[in-house]
Amino acid sequence: MDLPDAIKSSYRQGLAKILDKKDRARFADIDLSQLIGTYNSALGGLEYSLEPKAMLMQEQNLRLPELNRFMNACGIEGVQSWIENHRRVKEFFAAGDRLTGTAESQMAELIKFRNDAAHGTIDISDLLHLNVHLEFCDFISAVCEALAERVQLAGLFTLKPYKHATERGKVSESMKNGSVAIGLMLGRFAVGDTIYLCGDNYCLERRVSSLQLDSVPQESVDFTTATELGMLLDAPGKKNAIIYALEAATATVSSDPPLPDTHEEAVSASKPTIARSQRRYLRWQTNYR
Repeated sequence: MDLPDAIKSSYRQGLAKILDKKDRARFADIDLSQLIGTYNSALGGLEYSLEPKAMLMQEQNLRLPELNRFMNACGIEGVQSWIENHRRVKEFFAAGDRLTGTAESQMAELIKFRNDAAHGTIDISDLLHLNVHLEFCDFISAVCEALAERVQLAGLFTLKPYKHATERGKVSESMKNGSVAIGLMLGRFAVGDTIYLCGDNYCLERRVSSLQLDSVPQESVDFTTATELGMLLDAPGKKNAIIYALEAATATVSSDPPLPDTHEEAVSASKPTIARSQRRYLRWQTNYR
């Protein structure tokens, strides 16, 4: 796999830091000959492996701008904006009085307290109240959830050009607080499958609990043209989400026509299906009520 230029640059700089600081304990387990050999293989277009420590070094505490820079170096852009606009982070600040009003300042306060405690610059009387510690825990939980979804989305987008992850459709209607997703879908779906619902500032992993096609329950379906499908999910999704799924590795060659690359291409090939969607939606409401 040919990596983006940003990752190539970050990895090269990371290797330079390892070579410069190889005598430190954190790099004692690294075999320099192997490290340089695999890098030479990568430059020569041969099979290669990456040394994680070359990508995961950071010299500063992970305040939000530093976390954003750190993730950019790994090829995942816009992390700070993603975190600030993620639903869980917004819910955190909307829940009540907080130490600060933004994710960046909240992270800075947490790191400041950590540094003061670690370096012995605070008195025992200055220890924060238990509620503040719990607030920090809730904040970190929200940030981790937001960050996990951003990394998950980046992984799907990385796999998409190689057809290991494909766009399967779009949620045009949702019911039962988002647990029922309805829309034009492509490809294979089965009860128990894992799908990903993605959109602005979210990438939700969900399990398919049941399927309905034309109001009839199905264990699995396989569409070569966009067809309206109803899915009951194990947790709420979102209307207008784009649905992705991972493709199972296979050595067989299918005679079926290739699936369209995007939901828009699928819709353009399925105009009659759209015309029936208004009537079917009334049946979905009845069957999933």
